Amino acid sequence: SPADQQLAVAGISSDLGNPFLPVDGMYTLLVAGSSANPGTLDYQFLVADLSEARGTPAGFGDLRSGTLTATQTNQFTLTGYAGQWFALDSQDRNTSVVIDLRAPPGTGTPILTVNAGQDSVPYVLPLSGVYTLSVRGTGAYRFRLLDLSAAPALPLNPDRTVALAAPFQTDVYRLPATAGQRYYYDAIDADQDAVTVRLWDPTGTRLLVSQNSDFDFGPLLAGLNGTYYVMVESGLATATDYRFRFLDYSALPVLPLNTLVTTPLASGKISSAYRF
Repeated sequence: SPADQQLAVAGISSDLGNPFLPVDGMYTLLVAGSSANPGTLDYQFLVADLSEARGTPAGFGDLRSGTLTATQTNQFTLTGYAGQWFALDSQDRNTSVVIDLRAPPGTGTPILTVNAGQDSVPYVLPLSGVYTLSVRGTGAYRFRLLDLSAAPALPLNPDRTVALAAPFQTDVYRLPATAGQRYYYDAIDADQDAVTVRLWDPTGTRLLVSQNSDFDFGPLLAGLNGTYYVMVESGLATATDYRFRFLDYSALPVLPLNTLVTTPLASGKISSAYRF
């Protein structure tokens, strides 16, 4: 892939399956000989585009909650499309409940099993259609499956102050970027509540940042074209908040050379940045 990930591997006499291409860009298919024979090795293969039409997702973002007995399983359905990114927003820390996700038609071995008591990494749906969620275990559960493609775009440069009202709530933002763009995370809140900010690359497999939301980090260099995901996760059972700016280096004010700069900081935690 453009991110130097190996997506599939097989012998020349076997199918590669249906690998998902996670980001836009140039992919490489390598046919490598492994014989000591100095003669010619013949091969043939066909690469087919299996892209499906995108339907309208349904059921993502809905709050699922309840209480299970030891022998009970609750089921829900949701509709998604092949290539759709999603993540689990756990709003209860009961680790005695698990969630099974089954692909259309909703039977057979789960394609994903996650603990309902913790947030998940990003995942991608392999097929279009109706999926089945089976919630099993003991005790209370409360969660949402978030459609990452439906997350709001992250506003660059303005101060962003947001309340996390639900227990252990996660907010997600999309950050469309071009390879080579640079950013700076400017934390403005200073209460050091248990709120974590995580930044995932467009492949959904590389966690670039994971730290308390009250600390600055940067510069961040976008290594790939595509959509990055910023997740702000509360680790508290009570309401909390966060406040930050995501600065785009290309939009920073130009530093006037040979000129005294006297602009005050708007608050004790905010940062000022210039380019020159």
